[in-house]
Amino acid sequence: PICNVAGFGIDHSNILYVAGNGSGVFRSTDPAGTNWSVFGNNADLPDTVLQSLRVDPSTTPATLYAGSQIGSASGNAPLYRSADGGNTWTWFNNGLPNFSPFSFAYETSTGDMFVTLFGGAGLYRLPQGSTNWTACGTGLANGQATVAIVNPTNGDVYFFNYGDGKAYRSTNNGASFTAATVESGNK
Repeated sequence: PICNVAGFGIDHSNILYVAGNGSGVFRSTDPAGTNWSVFGNNADLPDTVLQSLRVDPSTTPATLYAGSQIGSASGNAPLYRSADGGNTWTWFNNGLPNFSPFSFAYETSTGDMFVTLFGGAGLYRLPQGSTNWTACGTGLANGQATVAIVNPTNGDVYFFNYGDGKAYRSTNNGASFTAATVESGNK
């Protein structure tokens, strides 16, 4: 069974994907998501304690990214990639420090992928067609677990930092960020 859902996504063919924390990756080929099954070679995922999943909507078959909670013995981040819709998985962590991937964001106009890392390790960008992640985001304060999202209408990247409780915005594809003004109080 799928337990403790850690991430989900949908591809261009309306196939649904779910990463279960401790149970691997599941797929549903019916648009309603009524029937789910483990698929592919989850043996390629030596750690099924997943905490994030992202589907790249621009690829056929779907390219999936999965982040695990446990680092590798080699000192690399526990990030996996499947270029065949989840049937096989490989390490995909060139350029990342050994921190767990927390969330992914996709920038539709450039095809760039962003990943945030636990432990205040920051934000990294994977340019479309590249195999190397690079640190980005001057102006970001160091903090704990963070979330990144991309505005699909203008490409602005938003970074939410749980460590200092601030939101940051980039208007240049994640190259630099400025702190956003956040109103306090209950609304």
